[in-house]
Amino acid sequence: MMKSLLALPCLWAFASVAATAQVRAEPEPLPLWPDGAPGALGTEPHDIPTLQAYLPDEDAAAAPAVVICPGGGYGGLARHEGHDYALWLNRHGIAGFVLKYRLGSKGYRHPVMVNDAARAVRTVRARAEEWGVDAERVGIMGSSAGGHLASTLLTHFDDGDSSAADPVERQSSRPDLGILCYPVISMGPWTHQGSRRNLLGNKPKSEDLWNLSNELQVTPETPPTFLWHTAKDRAVPVENSLHFAAALQKAGVPMDLHVYQNGRHGIGLANDHPWTKDLLFFLQERGFAERPWQPLFANAALDDANFPQGVWTVNGDGVLTASEDQAIWTKRRYDNFVLDLEFKTAENTNSGVIVYCSDTKNWIPNSVEIQIADDQSKQWSEAPRTWQNAAFFGHLAPARSSVKKPGEWNHYTITCQDHQITIVLNGEEVNAMDMRKWTSAKQNPDGSEIPDWLSKPKAELATQGYIGLQGKHAGAPIYFRNIKVRVLD
Repeated sequence: MMKSLLALPCLWAFASVAATAQVRAEPEPLPLWPDGAPGALGTEPHDIPTLQAYLPDEDAAAAPAVVICPGGGYGGLARHEGHDYALWLNRHGIAGFVLKYRLGSKGYRHPVMVNDAARAVRTVRARAEEWGVDAERVGIMGSSAGGHLASTLLTHFDDGDSSAADPVERQSSRPDLGILCYPVISMGPWTHQGSRRNLLGNKPKSEDLWNLSNELQVTPETPPTFLWHTAKDRAVPVENSLHFAAALQKAGVPMDLHVYQNGRHGIGLANDHPWTKDLLFFLQERGFAERPWQPLFANAALDDANFPQGVWTVNGDGVLTASEDQAIWTKRRYDNFVLDLEFKTAENTNSGVIVYCSDTKNWIPNSVEIQIADDQSKQWSEAPRTWQNAAFFGHLAPARSSVKKPGEWNHYTITCQDHQITIVLNGEEVNAMDMRKWTSAKQNPDGSEIPDWLSKPKAELATQGYIGLQGKHAGAPIYFRNIKVRVLD
């Protein structure tokens, strides 16, 4: 079995999250208002709204962030809908900020709760640089009554006070997206009575009932939202999610709605429920999570590739090679993507990675070739620079030649986004092309000549096509392994 070509992404199992939750210390709670929260009824812990910052392990800067509002009927806070969610988000490179908001069971009423949620979003934005998060990708997530709180901020945000002395208050409280898990939405017939009572008291005002029935407050400015519910939820009827989703659809707001047949209220991450897989897809669509890596070719049989029979083979170590000068092609077209692979040359190797190919039978003028060559051989060391390793063949030489000697593995990361293509070789960016600048088929922008057989200007090529690998060209072999691709937006 071709293990090294298979590079499927890891969706962390719920058991793994639970195990991590047992050993990872909780972050220190940070008061939202260091000098005391407005409207506080005392100085006990339940009077002090806080955030816990769960930051992803990766060192990548500017991670997306999500403020998490646990459920509990506005009378308590469910740990499994806060701490455990934050750990799941961390696994996908997203910072999770668990909000401890003030509760009706401790004497608080609206608008205290939504003020706490708004302050949380503002705080994440104000401290984005400190925490290494992206201030323009801050979402909010809530379950059950926490879902009501999240949906309240999704429909009752503001732009911040630019004249405020407190820099936190200058920030917008508008989330960039919402995640609502079996949420209370309405204060009307489909509400959860305990949540409504804790939020508004025993004798709520009619204007509050209307204003906090958030399905009635959706506008085109409401952020994109993911909702999920179960049809068998007996505590919070599924109609809460259905009506909110209908309002989003009517307002033209992007949304995902998932109603699952089975599952109790408050299920969270239990029972391997598939909602997190659907959520991950939504987060990828919204740019909050990276799309997963996929193997370019699924298995050692190469049955999802196009090539002349018998030319390309995969050995037991997952190394792909060719016996003839014939390319291997994907069966699907790609537009924006990152291609990651390792290659090894032999003496005099001349091969290449081919992208944006519109015609595999006549690929040379109808694609972009990223050169692979044994630059240490006499033949290719004396060739034009645009024929050497990491060149856009015939068009643009690399900034430097850092290909290893024959027999050693090299690492290419090639990013193709519209007309922009960048090449990273062995961890260093060595070349980049803006195809729009190549408007001639005879001369490069620097005035150098283009080989006659490259008869189509790169500016005229479609930025979508097949991905290919060149075979045993010029009589010298080429070897590939760990070939994977990640689709971009």
